[in-house]
Amino acid sequence: MFFDLDEAARIDMYAALQTRGRDVAPLEALRLFAHRIVRERQSYIRFFDGSRKFIETINARETLKARARAIRDELTESISAALAGTVGREPEDLDAELAATLLVACWALDAADVTEVHAMCIQKSMRRC
Repeated sequence: MFFDLDEAARIDMYAALQTRGRDVAPLEALRLFAHRIVRERQSYIRFFDGSRKFIETINARETLKARARAIRDELTESISAALAGTVGREPEDLDAELAATLLVACWALDAADVTEVHAMCIQKSMRRC
C-alpha cells in the first residue's frame, strides 16, 4: 500500500470486518477483502511501472523505509484492535495481535512477490519491442 492511500485501505478493511456475515470469521472476512480488492484493482494495491519505481525509491532511502515500517506497524495495530473488537475482546488482546502480525507479514511478502513478478513481466515485454 502506498503512503497517500493508506487511509482509504484502512477504511475499506474496517468496512469488510464490520459488514461480514454472522457466519464469517474475522480472518475469513479479511481474506475475502484481500481477494476482492485485487479483483477490483483498488488503487492502493495496484502495481505498475511507476509503483515499482516508487518502491525502489523507498528502498533507497532510510527515512522512507522507516515510514513504510511505521505504516506497517500502524496497520498491524489497527487490524489487531479491529479483530479484537469484532469478537468482543480488549484492543490489546494477544491472540488478535498475533493474528494481525502474521496477516500483515503475509500481505507484505505477497506485495514483495507481486512487485518482483511485475518487474520481470515489464523486462520481458521490453525485450519483445
